[in-house]
Amino acid sequence: MPSFPVFQACRPVRREEVLLRHWRVQYKFCKPVFAEMRQCEPDERAVTINTEVKTWKPYIDQARCRCPHSTGTSTLYQLSGWKREGAQWKYHYNCHKVECKYYPLGTELNKRGSECAKVYIDQYKTSDKVQEVIFLCACPEGQMCPARLRKDNKDEVDLKEDDHGIFVMKYCESNHQTENNK
Repeated sequence: MPSFPVFQACRPVRREEVLLRHWRVQYKFCKPVFAEMRQCEPDERAVTINTEVKTWKPYIDQARCRCPHSTGTSTLYQLSGWKREGAQWKYHYNCHKVECKYYPLGTELNKRGSECAKVYIDQYKTSDKVQEVIFLCACPEGQMCPARLRKDNKDEVDLKEDDHGIFVMKYCESNHQTENNK
């Protein structure tokens, strides 16, 4: 499947209102990319966007299907995760992401908040440890999933393992708390 450039010079007329969001990044396309595609099935990956690890030059690697309009004439694609493959990051988007269960922080049910992502790491590397991030759900309004490793390495105290690899579980945090942990 051909690759499509994400950013290119264009006239604002006829701009397709498709929004792909990676936390606070918004991609806008100058030409219709998804208009002629079939509508995605539930839980189907809609699009994969690649970029080099060292630079931010995103392009569409695979556009498989289109999500239904979610906000007026705009379509929202949900980030489901990303994976490092060699010198490339592959960002995967779906049409829908289930909402995480809401457990108020500090309650007995869950003192940390809801599990929202698994951050798979290469524990033997001293830098660039993150190999893949898989979002399990979307955090409730006012909360965010801090899907990155903390600079103080406290994440690595609580490593877990599954059939996919070694990971750090991430939990929904208030937006204010997430900003403080950068």
